[in-house]
Amino acid sequence: GFFRRTIQKNLHPSYSCKYDGCCIIDKITRNQCQLCRFKKCIAVGMAMDLVLDDSKRVAKRKLIEENRERRRKEEMIKTLQQRPEPSSEEWELIRIVTEAHRSTNAQGSHWKQRRKFLVRHNTQNN
Repeated sequence: GFFRRTIQKNLHPSYSCKYDGCCIIDKITRNQCQLCRFKKCIAVGMAMDLVLDDSKRVAKRKLIEENRERRRKEEMIKTLQQRPEPSSEEWELIRIVTEAHRSTNAQGSHWKQRRKFLVRHNTQNN
């Protein structure tokens, strides 16, 4: 965060050091001298030109998310293509279960009439 904010807000020209740029920067002392902290960032290989502005950062995140979604879809298609075709016994079981479901489905007209009757019957008892 420190390095990115420094670059995006162009703060590094305003940084100064009380000890001629010789501060030891570690996890404990890093907040004591901004100039030496910034210099250490550069020394360890952080590149100012690789810091993205807000619009580029948003675009990069969007691209990453689109790529993840594309890979998820490709993986799903691959998985579906590798799934074996059901055997004739499995198809028969699917047919029997589907037929049983349809014949007892509560959406049929017989069940609608029965439900109406049951609702009226319950309201009359209350």
